[in-house]
Amino acid sequence: MINQDPDIHGGEPVFIGTWVPIKSLIDHLKAGESLDDFLDGFTSVSREQVIAFLEFALETVFETLNTIKSEDNPTCVFHLTKT
Repeated sequence: MINQDPDIHGGEPVFIGTWVPIKSLIDHLKAGESLDDFLDGFTSVSREQVIAFLEFALETVFETLNTIKSEDNPTCVFHLTKT
Protein backbone atom coordinates (compact mmCIF):
# COMPACT_ATOMS: atom_id res chain seq x y z
CA MET A 1 0.00 0.00 0.00
CA ILE A 2 2.78 2.44 0.93
CA ASN A 3 6.35 2.55 -0.34
CA GLN A 4 9.11 4.60 1.23
CA ASP A 5 12.28 4.55 -0.85
CA PRO A 6 15.05 7.16 -0.67
CA ASP A 7 15.24 7.08 -4.49
CA ILE A 8 11.57 8.09 -4.88
CA HIS A 9 10.63 11.63 -3.84
CA GLY A 10 13.54 11.69 -1.40
CA GLY A 11 12.00 8.97 0.75
CA GLU A 12 8.57 10.57 1.04
CA PRO A 13 5.89 7.84 1.41
CA VAL A 14 4.14 7.10 -1.90
CA PHE A 15 1.45 4.70 -3.04
CA ILE A 16 3.13 1.42 -4.06
CA GLY A 17 3.84 1.17 -7.77
CA THR A 18 3.52 4.93 -8.25
CA TRP A 19 5.42 8.13 -7.64
CA VAL A 20 2.33 9.70 -6.04
CA PRO A 21 3.01 10.90 -2.49
CA ILE A 22 0.49 9.99 0.21
CA LYS A 23 0.59 13.67 1.14
CA SER A 24 -1.02 14.49 -2.22
CA LEU A 25 -4.13 12.60 -1.15
CA ILE A 26 -4.21 14.40 2.19
CA ASP A 27 -3.71 17.78 0.52
CA HIS A 28 -6.56 17.11 -1.93
CA LEU A 29 -8.94 16.07 0.84
CA LYS A 30 -7.95 19.05 3.01
CA ALA A 31 -8.71 21.35 0.08
CA GLY A 32 -12.24 19.94 -0.07
CA GLU A 33 -11.72 17.93 -3.22
CA SER A 34 -13.43 14.57 -3.58
CA LEU A 35 -11.77 11.19 -3.74
CA ASP A 36 -12.92 10.92 -7.36
CA ASP A 37 -11.17 14.22 -8.17
CA PHE A 38 -7.97 12.86 -6.65
CA LEU A 39 -8.24 9.59 -8.59
CA ASP A 40 -8.95 11.47 -11.83
CA GLY A 41 -5.78 13.51 -11.32
CA PHE A 42 -3.59 10.57 -10.27
CA THR A 43 -4.64 7.71 -12.52
CA SER A 44 -1.78 5.48 -11.36
CA VAL A 45 -3.41 5.24 -7.91
CA SER A 46 -6.38 2.90 -7.54
CA ARG A 47 -9.44 3.45 -5.40
CA GLU A 48 -8.51 0.23 -3.56
CA GLN A 49 -5.10 1.67 -2.66
CA VAL A 50 -6.67 4.83 -1.24
CA ILE A 51 -9.29 2.90 0.74
CA ALA A 52 -6.61 0.55 2.10
CA PHE A 53 -4.51 3.55 3.18
CA LEU A 54 -7.47 5.28 4.87
CA GLU A 55 -8.40 2.05 6.69
CA PHE A 56 -4.77 1.65 7.80
CA ALA A 57 -4.70 5.26 9.04
CA LEU A 58 -7.94 4.78 10.97
CA GLU A 59 -6.71 1.54 12.55
CA THR A 60 -3.49 3.31 13.55
CA VAL A 61 -5.44 6.10 15.26
CA PHE A 62 -7.60 3.58 17.15
CA GLU A 63 -4.53 1.58 18.21
CA THR A 64 -2.89 4.77 19.46
CA LEU A 65 -5.99 5.74 21.43
CA ASN A 66 -6.23 2.28 22.98
CA THR A 67 -2.56 2.43 23.95
CA ILE A 68 -3.01 5.81 25.64
CA LYS A 69 -6.23 4.89 27.43
CA SER A 70 -5.95 3.21 30.79
CA GLU A 71 -8.15 2.45 33.77
CA ASP A 72 -6.94 5.71 35.33
CA ASN A 73 -7.68 7.62 32.12
CA PRO A 74 -10.65 5.95 30.38
CA THR A 75 -11.38 8.95 28.17
CA CYS A 76 -9.08 10.32 25.51
CA VAL A 77 -9.56 13.60 23.72
CA PHE A 78 -7.25 14.60 20.90
CA HIS A 79 -6.97 18.11 19.58
CA LEU A 80 -5.18 17.75 16.28
CA THR A 81 -3.25 20.80 15.23
CA LYS A 82 -0.48 21.28 12.76
CA THR A 83 2.82 22.24 14.35
